[in-house]
Amino acid sequence: MEVDYGKSIEKPYLPCNYPFLCTGNKMIKVEIIKVRGKRKYMVLRLKSDGTFSLRVSSHVTGSQIDTFLDKNASWMRKTKEKFDKAIELKKNVRFEDGEKHLLFGKEYEIKLVKDKKCLSFDGFFNLSENCKDNGRKVFRHFYRNILQSYLDERLTVFSSRMNCTYSTFSVGSATKTWGSCRNKTVLRFTLLLAMAPVEVIDYVIIHELVHTKIAAHGKLFWNEVEKIMPNWKEKRKWLMENRDLLLSYV
Repeated sequence: MEVDYGKSIEKPYLPCNYPFLCTGNKMIKVEIIKVRGKRKYMVLRLKSDGTFSLRVSSHVTGSQIDTFLDKNASWMRKTKEKFDKAIELKKNVRFEDGEKHLLFGKEYEIKLVKDKKCLSFDGFFNLSENCKDNGRKVFRHFYRNILQSYLDERLTVFSSRMNCTYSTFSVGSATKTWGSCRNKTVLRFTLLLAMAPVEVIDYVIIHELVHTKIAAHGKLFWNEVEKIMPNWKEKRKWLMENRDLLLSYV
């Protein structure tokens, strides 16, 4: 049974001593949620509204909470800054004429047109004026279909080259994972990849195909990835650095 005391505190973006309110610093709101249980634990998460929740077992003391939050102040600051940046990026996407959107790592302009078809691509994103208000939904559908075609071709190439087998693959709208491999046969990819450079998409394909042989991310796993793509770290870094940008478009 959960007991939510409805208690919230504020922590500064920059570390400072107790009490939490420090003059001149931006504040981070943290909701403390106490959960009954025998085991001591603390779980800190960023919520969808940009505030944090800290779930703690009823055995955790106030001073332990203070110490935990102080220790994680830097992570909270960076995470909140990334969240605020992502929100700002999303606000700037309006699906206007001349606005640039990504496809396979390159930027192309939107051209508003009078057409029954919501979206087509010929070097421009030809977006129907009638579909502009549903721009995010329209682009998600477009990205899903075009990535499906790309994956269909590249999975065949890499699975043959790597001597890997899989049963099916699909494209979904996940925002926290780039790809997944279930039961070593079922592959799933996020439509966000349609905006990434093709070599980055290929990295995710290789990554998931290796999972059809090796489940865990150990040394053996990464050695297999490196055999096919020696610069895989560079591609993974691109994904880490550009997640918020990709999310802002859809």
